[in-house]
Amino acid sequence: MSDVVHSVFVSYDEAQRMIPIFSWYTKNGQWKDIRNDASKILMELRKVRDIDYSPLPGYQILMQERCIDFLNDVKHQA
Repeated sequence: MSDVVHSVFVSYDEAQRMIPIFSWYTKNGQWKDIRNDASKILMELRKVRDIDYSPLPGYQILMQERCIDFLNDVKHQA
């Protein structure tokens, strides 16, 4: 896995929609890597608050590429 860290911005509403999905993956993911990645993402999503993050478009999450890809896949489906 790459050590490069990427960022993505998540709004409060997006986080609330994705929390149940990643909760499910932490318990029911088919592979250990999926469960671990979902757990890391879930921890970050729970930090998102209903506040104005201006000038940023939301809460900034910094993660490795694989987790960011997983988050974006769910984000665009939720």
